[in-house]
Amino acid sequence: MKTSRRWVAILTVTAVVGVVGVAVGTRFWDRIQDEFVERNPFFAIKTIEVLTNGRWIRPQQVRAWAGVREGENLLRLDLQRIKHDLEIIPQLEGITIERVPPHLLRISVAERDPVAQ
Repeated sequence: MKTSRRWVAILTVTAVVGVVGVAVGTRFWDRIQDEFVERNPFFAIKTIEVLTNGRWIRPQQVRAWAGVREGENLLRLDLQRIKHDLEIIPQLEGITIERVPPHLLRISVAERDPVAQ
């Protein structure tokens, strides 16, 4: 009887320590990620490179439509949102967005050919 109580106590303490360890580890990991990745000035966007087939739309206009500014964290950008925002512009097609660490965002777009003038 005494041995089974001891095992129950050991298992209970082990479970509690495990749960506390996971909780502390998760909070610690979130803090490290926030401090060293998301707020790190090393990953601040310094260059937004816009490549177009260059007929009508200027790179400055694509930057404005993308809603991205220099100084934002490259790793925190939601590339799917930016791509979606550009896809709803009727003049654009064939949109590619890529991160080039540590501080370059490359946006490539192809302009649609106008049907009527």
